[in-house]
Amino acid sequence: YSNANIGIGGAITVHIASAKTKARVYDTAKLTFTGLETDTENNLTIHAESYAKFDTTADASGKDGTASGGTAGVGAGIAVSVIGVDVIAAIADGTPFLRAGSDPTHGTPYLNQLEISAKNTLDETTSAKAGSAGGISATPVLAVHVSGADVQAYLGTPASGNLTLLKIKNDALVSAENAVSRQIAANASAAGGNVGLGGSFAISVVNDSAIARINRSMQAKSVTVHAQSKSTMKSTSRAGANGSPPGGTSSSPSGGEAASGSESGSADGSSAGSSDADSQTDSALSSGKTLSGSAGSNNTNGSSVGGQTSNRQKSQTSEGSIQIAAGFALNIQSNRSEAFIGNETNFIVITAEEAVVVEAFNRTDAQVVANASATKAKIGIGVAVSINVVTYTNHAYIGFAAITAGSLRVTASIIEDEPAAAATETPAEESTNFITNIIKDLIRQAAEAMGLGELFSADTNGAEALSG
Repeated sequence: YSNANIGIGGAITVHIASAKTKARVYDTAKLTFTGLETDTENNLTIHAESYAKFDTTADASGKDGTASGGTAGVGAGIAVSVIGVDVIAAIADGTPFLRAGSDPTHGTPYLNQLEISAKNTLDETTSAKAGSAGGISATPVLAVHVSGADVQAYLGTPASGNLTLLKIKNDALVSAENAVSRQIAANASAAGGNVGLGGSFAISVVNDSAIARINRSMQAKSVTVHAQSKSTMKSTSRAGANGSPPGGTSSSPSGGEAASGSESGSADGSSAGSSDADSQTDSALSSGKTLSGSAGSNNTNGSSVGGQTSNRQKSQTSEGSIQIAAGFALNIQSNRSEAFIGNETNFIVITAEEAVVVEAFNRTDAQVVANASATKAKIGIGVAVSINVVTYTNHAYIGFAAITAGSLRVTASIIEDEPAAAATETPAEESTNFITNIIKDLIRQAAEAMGLGELFSADTNGAEALSG
């Protein structure tokens, strides 16, 4: 990752991971069905499921993250994570379904039930903290997170000349579900006033999807195509106490005054001294794009990252570009949910005794915070910039297909917030209420002994109160 020219770091972590979970029947296979219409155990089930957690940390701040002076870490904190996850359950396009007998390409293959499902649960964190000197870098804290999760479940098109009609006694379900939670943090304030001059950058590019489809004719009791993708991002960048140098250049290791931009500045956005926050960001994005090729997943690769980051929103207002930022947070996030029956070219026929349901659900949340409130320097500049670019696609549709069913439902919906859990009393609250009730009882008993019981009555909340 040193090719990014972001300077010398006290703690550098580069994490590249590719996780692929696939349950798939390829088009080179031939599936011959021998079951009868009355059979109850001739099910076709294809299931792929992944649970993954990735943590990436670069901490140059010292053991407890708050140390200073001689016990603090020295140098920049740079954390880079590139994660690609593919979860696929599928019968590939062009896979032949054959019926046992003299004419295998015709007739009716019988199934009791069909289920093709893919599910992904993913949790990711990336954290970078600066040391006491902040390193010899214009970006003493840099957290870069490039990630994508692709979940697919599908029953593909039949092979050419394959004219069998699949008949399913009970339900046919094709389902793809994706749930991803991410947190990224760049913290230049951990080392307090000893941190060097320079910006704190938190940069994330994420691309998630869940796609479910049926592209083959069938008869079934009911047919459901379900796609759901939930993508959550929380990004925080905290500036250091000394802020960013006025010239956009780095400080010396001893924390001296920053050199002028004309002495060490460059136009390539490198750590050699670019004064342009966007140039530094573009340099980090370029390195992330290069590294994404090593992940090589459907949603994390050079092409997808390049497509998301090209022509991105810059750090500018109506008055022009913001050249220097002490705290900078950029999030570029895409989330796609898509459920459909039939494509644009292969005509299919779906018949269901009961319901045909095509449904897509999407939830895309992003919280991006840049905080420069800790900046108290006379030389450094305390400017915070946060940019949040979010796009989501939520499609449910029927393509080139004829549907005959008891009912038809095609919906594209946003996943609602989960209801808050009912409040329960803590042990401390229970103890306080117990003591309060004892005191009330003692007061009531004393009042009654003195013949003053009528002065007390219950209010509308059930608490004891003086009447009148």
